[in-house]
Amino acid sequence: MSTGGGPNDPSSIPLATRRKRWILNRQRQEIPPGKRRAIDARWSSAHPDARLRSSATATYNCVAMVFASRRTWVNTDQIAAILSDDGYKKVDEFHHIDIGDLVTYHDNADGGVTHIGIIMAHQRMPDGGQHAIEVMSKWGAAGEYLHKLEDVPDDYGEAAHFWTDRR
Repeated sequence: MSTGGGPNDPSSIPLATRRKRWILNRQRQEIPPGKRRAIDARWSSAHPDARLRSSATATYNCVAMVFASRRTWVNTDQIAAILSDDGYKKVDEFHHIDIGDLVTYHDNADGGVTHIGIIMAHQRMPDGGQHAIEVMSKWGAAGEYLHKLEDVPDDYGEAAHFWTDRR
């Protein structure tokens, strides 16, 4: 989105980090309801354990769901600056993850951030085994899904880092 989404772009809205850095964004056109339903049906079929929470609009994406109150589309290349400027800290251990923290997904090919979601549930296993984590995230122009940490479209890669704004 480096070619648009700045302060002079009529399709963008005023959006900045806590340090007042402009966040590139664009309010995208809605897609026809039938096409959106078809996209949601495809994802529901491919990820039967993921639960569609909402499919109200295709005008925002995962980044905007997390940082922009579902009002616009913010490309994933803006995530690092937002996390830094807004004071997020990386959570290095599973037992420190809490509801409301964030998870970023990274592409295996180049390591770039491809997706972000909000931790909605975190079940810590008493025997120290695998943690069960549920995430809410917006899958592109499709809906918002409640899903297991690892249950995302293949293009998003794998969960790589957890982030918190807790002090």
